[in-house]
Amino acid sequence: MPHKDYAKSITLMGMSGVGKSYFSMKLAAWGWQNYSCDVEIGKDLLGVDNELQPDDIRALMEYLGLLGDPAKGGLPMKEFVRRQKIYKISEMLMLLRLAQQIDKSDTEYFVHDSTGSLCEMTDADIIDYVGDVSLIVYIEASGDEEAELLQRAQDSPKPIYYPPDKFQGWVDEFLQEHGLSSTDEMPPQDFARWVFPKLLQSRKPKYEAIAKNHGITISSAQLKACESEAEFKELIGL
Repeated sequence: MPHKDYAKSITLMGMSGVGKSYFSMKLAAWGWQNYSCDVEIGKDLLGVDNELQPDDIRALMEYLGLLGDPAKGGLPMKEFVRRQKIYKISEMLMLLRLAQQIDKSDTEYFVHDSTGSLCEMTDADIIDYVGDVSLIVYIEASGDEEAELLQRAQDSPKPIYYPPDKFQGWVDEFLQEHGLSSTDEMPPQDFARWVFPKLLQSRKPKYEAIAKNHGITISSAQLKACESEAEFKELIGL
């Protein structure tokens, strides 16, 4: 079967909560094929199929869990790290299926709703591959949007993937700041709230570098202003 026109395929990239899934579903309503990496990871790790939807990935979040006191719903460090590794491996596999999904889609246009952790792929070949088969569109949060993301993380902290090269240092810093001797003493939600701003700042230059090499950058405000498929195509030059 001949390859589809990858020039008509895009990958939406950015922090969780910036609007990737919301706009991907709008594109799907306009006739685009929507490939949600988080949904596919959920199917892979949880063995579910139709039950997991792009706007409801709570089961996957529950699998990832929060690090901290097991008595307060947290995961011990060893189990937490194990699940982080499994999640990353699954994400890599789902990314490597991207061209296959594009090729078998029955629509002209294709949108890949990537995870917030796409920028944490340390294998440059994987990022190159995603950039080869799709235009990577980085949705950069505006100042107000970033503040909203930070506030949302404080109000309702959720499980997330952490870069291994930063993670242990952040854990050690939290333990020292709070006078704790073990992650089993950490209130899970407190750590998730404390670490999110650090994660956000660490990811921003990674997103920017990927967009510079493999795509374009648009603002979250520009994306929200798109009220039609034509306006979106014009915005990204498609």
